[in-house]
Amino acid sequence: MDVKQIESVPEDAPRPVGTTEAVIEDGAAELEPTIVLGRE
Repeated sequence: MDVKQIESVPEDAPRPVGTTEAVIEDGAAELEPTIVLGRE
């Protein structure tokens, strides 16, 4: 999972750029649904 890549495209993220953790969750939700399950 490329975290830097997700942070580089805040336009694709529905949440503010300030919430980096939220952006990572949104990106991971599309790439690795299993990761999101652990956070729920």
